[in-house]
Amino acid sequence: MVSCLNNGKKLNYIPLMPIRTMNLYYKDLSNNSIITISQNAFSKLTYLRHLQINNNNELNSTVATNAFSSLSTTHIESLHVDNMGWNQITPDFFENLDFPGFEYISLSKNNLKNVEFSTISSLRKFSLINNIFSAVPNFCKDKNNGFFPKLEELYIRDNIIHSARKDAFMCLENLKHLDISSNPIRIIKYGLFLPLKSLGTLVMRNFDRFYRTDIEPRGLMSNTLKEIQFSGTFVVKDIETDNVFDFSPNIQILEFYDTYMSGDLKNYKRLFSPLKRLGKTGGLSEMPTEFFTMFPKLKKIDLLGNKISSWNGRAVFGNMTTIGTLNLS
Repeated sequence: MVSCLNNGKKLNYIPLMPIRTMNLYYKDLSNNSIITISQNAFSKLTYLRHLQINNNNELNSTVATNAFSSLSTTHIESLHVDNMGWNQITPDFFENLDFPGFEYISLSKNNLKNVEFSTISSLRKFSLINNIFSAVPNFCKDKNNGFFPKLEELYIRDNIIHSARKDAFMCLENLKHLDISSNPIRIIKYGLFLPLKSLGTLVMRNFDRFYRTDIEPRGLMSNTLKEIQFSGTFVVKDIETDNVFDFSPNIQILEFYDTYMSGDLKNYKRLFSPLKRLGKTGGLSEMPTEFFTMFPKLKKIDLLGNKISSWNGRAVFGNMTTIGTLNLS
């Protein structure tokens, strides 16, 4: 492991790494003033697995893209190029990273608003946190294939995505974890997450600063979804006729942190009644009568950070014996 973090002297040029460094597995070039990187800079780092070049605002993406082609002789697994001030990158950037075993890339805290991808066959985790995307990027190479066929985790929180078209998450059939928190998304459309055939966890936190989010009937429809994390103000439409959870039968964890869901308290039972497999919930601002008795497998209730003043314990919990943890922090 070698770190070249700024300790008073800033690097501005990265030459061909000498042969004596060939056994390096981790290299950190963050917080420098790198302007130029030799096109074959990393070619001798045969065992390199992790590379970080964060916070080098004078390095343009074209120079970096050319240098990353020399990673082909390494065993690179992850690359962090965060907080670089980049507002665009070319498809070559991704093409030069299509190596066997390359699994994670972070382009967080840049100024990206539109990206053209190229195939990275082995990529499993991708972070685009804190950019300025106004729409979900296109992950489809063509009608039937995606650029990242093995992608399992996608983080696009803290952008300015205000709407998600119905086909926004096509070509991500292996995606298991999706975080779209802190975006001004005003509506969750019918069947939005249905193309995600493997989705297990959906995170939608910090929507509260953007007024409210409408959830259309079947907006959360998914046969694989097991965990949802909410935070914000959500308006659930047509609870009586077409419940959003009617077609999400496998949800086991449902968390509400500082969340308000519109509707009368009496509608809560109808809203959550399909969740027969629920094993953990939390974040409710009110305690509906006999609410928890609907969930025979419920083991943990987390009421962290809410403003519940009191409740009738017998009316709320009945004779439930499965609950092992109740967090009132």
